[in-house]
Amino acid sequence: MAAGPASLQFELSVHTWDDCPDELRQLRHDVFVDEQKVPPDLEWDETDAVAEHFLVRNASGAAIAAARLFADGEDGRIGRMAVSHKYRGSGAGLWLLRKLMSHGCSAYRHFVLSAQAYAIPFYQRAGFLVCSEPYQDAGIPHRSMRCTAAMLVLNQPAETEVPLHLEQDTTSWQLQSHADWNGAIDALASQARQRFWLYEPKLDGSRYNREFLRDALSMLARRSRYSEVRFIVAEDKSLVEHHHRLTDLIRRLPSHVQLRVLNAELPEPSSSFALADAAGVAYRHEAPLPRGFANFNAPGRVRSLEDEFQRLWSSGKRSPELRSMLL
Repeated sequence: MAAGPASLQFELSVHTWDDCPDELRQLRHDVFVDEQKVPPDLEWDETDAVAEHFLVRNASGAAIAAARLFADGEDGRIGRMAVSHKYRGSGAGLWLLRKLMSHGCSAYRHFVLSAQAYAIPFYQRAGFLVCSEPYQDAGIPHRSMRCTAAMLVLNQPAETEVPLHLEQDTTSWQLQSHADWNGAIDALASQARQRFWLYEPKLDGSRYNREFLRDALSMLARRSRYSEVRFIVAEDKSLVEHHHRLTDLIRRLPSHVQLRVLNAELPEPSSSFALADAAGVAYRHEAPLPRGFANFNAPGRVRSLEDEFQRLWSSGKRSPELRSMLL
């Protein structure tokens, strides 16, 4: 039991499709079929049988909100978010969304969903980022959205309507785990429009040899002739030995994706950091450890770290390991 806005009390239950209460099915029918005119054969699909179904009741036991969650590759896909008409604006929908994300955090890499256009600000408040152009689904305008750092948003209250949004969110997010770091890096990389710079002594697999990050940086590198993806590392041998995904980017897009190795004659910085465009930064105080911070609108901090990165880049050298691989 948890309190919602205006002293409302919400209660959550989780079901398989076989044991779904009739009220959950009726709520979806009321919202999607009756209200939004979605054809019944589109509303009820085979995914219901494999999804987890979430139902919110009010203090009187009435069903007021519902949603479903199922695996989509490594991600958790949220769908069929329905809130009873008279409870819209009560906080029940956001309460359900956050509970659903908390429930699935340990099982999924990111959360993804298809948002009706009018509902985009609602999902943005929970840390979701728009990641597609508009499209039609059942005759209704939609856009795809993704949350890469659910635990950050769930665990750290932030006074912003747009958490994790580049050039908008001024929150200083405290990073406590490698999952926090990965989520912040993914949010920065997927929103960058011109530049992503990373200094990391070692591009270890759990943090950087990931398909989503490679694809996000590939999209950035192809965006324009001015795009820059740059890595500075202290150790490059493992990149080739372990067939790192980022080496494939360097091989295919050498004009836009580049890597240099630290000058061994200079002191190695103890920190690690990433910069996205002119506003986004993720920073770890001691490179092997996960603790640090991320800020998506900190141009002053970015400028100071730009100077540090440029110094390391100018004194660095091309990777002999990668050069031999590319020949």
